[in-house]
Amino acid sequence: MVARGEARYALLAAPVAGELIREHGLDLVRRSPPLWPLGYAFAVDDERAELADWLQSRLVEVMANGQYLALFERWSDRIEPGERWSVALLHGVVWFGIGLLGLLLLAVAINFTLRRRVAERTREIAEELARRRQAEHKARTLSRQDPITGLANVRHFCQQAVNLLAQTPDLKAAEVLLIRLVDIDNVVRAFGYPIAERTVLDFARALERSFHGPIAHLGRGTFAVFDIEAEASRQLDVLEQNLTHGSSLVRPRFVAGSAFFPDDDQTIAELLQKAELALVESQQLQCRWSRYREDLQISRMDLDLLEDVRQGRLDGLGFVAQAQIDLKQRRIQAGEMLARWAHPVFGAVAPNHFIPLFEHAGVVPEVTRRAIDSALDLLAQADDSLDSLALSVNISALDLIDPSFVERVLGQLDQRRLPGRRLKLEITETSLVRDPEAVRPGLERLAAAGVKISLDDFGTGYSSLDYVSRFPISEVKIDHTFVARMLEFPRDLQIVRSTIRLGQELGLTVVAEGAETERHLELLAELGCDLAQGWAAGRPESLDKFIDRARQQPVRDGLDG
Repeated sequence: MVARGEARYALLAAPVAGELIREHGLDLVRRSPPLWPLGYAFAVDDERAELADWLQSRLVEVMANGQYLALFERWSDRIEPGERWSVALLHGVVWFGIGLLGLLLLAVAINFTLRRRVAERTREIAEELARRRQAEHKARTLSRQDPITGLANVRHFCQQAVNLLAQTPDLKAAEVLLIRLVDIDNVVRAFGYPIAERTVLDFARALERSFHGPIAHLGRGTFAVFDIEAEASRQLDVLEQNLTHGSSLVRPRFVAGSAFFPDDDQTIAELLQKAELALVESQQLQCRWSRYREDLQISRMDLDLLEDVRQGRLDGLGFVAQAQIDLKQRRIQAGEMLARWAHPVFGAVAPNHFIPLFEHAGVVPEVTRRAIDSALDLLAQADDSLDSLALSVNISALDLIDPSFVERVLGQLDQRRLPGRRLKLEITETSLVRDPEAVRPGLERLAAAGVKISLDDFGTGYSSLDYVSRFPISEVKIDHTFVARMLEFPRDLQIVRSTIRLGQELGLTVVAEGAETERHLELLAELGCDLAQGWAAGRPESLDKFIDRARQQPVRDGLDG
């Protein structure tokens, strides 16, 4: 109002007055000190001059009578509010800023914490995902690979072979080759599982250097190779060379068998099964490699028999004896225990049929134990007139490697009070070939106890003479093929003659197997052979009949001579 000329005097709060003067550039003068701390204004119109005079006079009166000072003291803390207001405002702004800064710092801290937790959780999730991916990759790898060798397992091998066949539709021939380490069980028994696993691993590396197609470890030292060029079996020489240059503690021996696509079958699973049959034949024939043939197929009866054997169901298994006669006196001096199996379902099973099943199922040691027990029981029950009769039992290298075998045999002899000379144990040259040094201690202990050690099929191998000199052999048996043909073939006769002469010079008892006719017996006697075994000497017969016949023809004394 003063600025517009509507009033000449105005009562204003100091801050308001100062702001108006600055804002409008008014030529105004403050007439009195501040009276009220709050914003106020009193304006007097020109027409009310008496009011202005009254205000002025009252102001003078208040100042004169001391009321001003009382008012001033009362309101001293709020006089000049502009300055105090500015400080308070500043303080408020400062504290507000501090609070705001605190909130900001708290927000930053919370944000940092959240970011760190998010980062940590993100890292944990990433690590968990990485572990899961690694576990999934490992699981996939394990589902395809053998854990010992790192080669394919049988499922992955079959898939690889199927893929190769699909990729080469014009393929004319392919080969599935199975290879088996024949001594892996002996390695386990002699050196333990770590060395056996190392042997298997070294063999796997040699296979990888020798073959280029898919290779798998099927377990227990059996490997499979697939070759789309049908040349795998020809690479066995290369494999032999790689094994020769290997660093394995044990030099592994192997046998192999093959089946061919499409001649033998058109599916990988069937080819594997047929290659297994060829492999088994290689094991039985002690040869390096065999090819599948139709006659190797296992019949349903064979499968049932094999299952019975594996389950230990050997009902009907028994023994007969075949005489060995003294060619000078034509008397029974000994007999050989022969296994016979009258199966409760299939009837009589031929020995050449069930013995391979026994070997495949690993029950030969059990059959050997039964044969020895039956032989010793028969001798223990015989009367004194047969105190020179001996019985012979076939054993294998597995029997001799077993630490308990020798102890058990000697214990059974002591239990029945029988001298060791009443028992003869026959072992083949092929059994000695497997691990000569491993079987030597057992043979020496048995021989020291008086047990006769007989070398069966003498002359059919390459190392017969070596074994006669290295092992405690007291008897050799000429293989029946030489004896049966000696009447027709001069070379076979010469082999029989020289073997008999060698046995005499070495102080060995010589037994001729395959004496089928009287003429065989006569000629063998002329040649100086000690004992003969064959149909001319006596067919296999029950143990009771054998004992009865031996009792009727008592053997001469001094068998151990």
